[in-house]
Amino acid sequence: MKILDIYNITRVDETTIYYLRTYNAIAKIKLPIQTVNLGINFTIESTPLGIPNISIRYHASIDYPLQPLTRRLSSYIKEVDSEGILP
Repeated sequence: MKILDIYNITRVDETTIYYLRTYNAIAKIKLPIQTVNLGINFTIESTPLGIPNISIRYHASIDYPLQPLTRRLSSYIKEVDSEGILP
């Protein structure tokens, strides 16, 4: 499994809580058999030490184990966030 891209990223809410950011996006994921586009919601919450905690919700079910998928997506989102690509 490989995360190819996360696109159509939109920020859901502009809250006064500066350490909490929520996004909608579509993740393009290459699975062993096929490539799927999966709608996701993810939230990045920064701890007081600056470490990001990422929680991910999926719009549809997928025929693949969720733990490894969530781990890979979380690390990919952290990478994209550290590069400053997220809105």
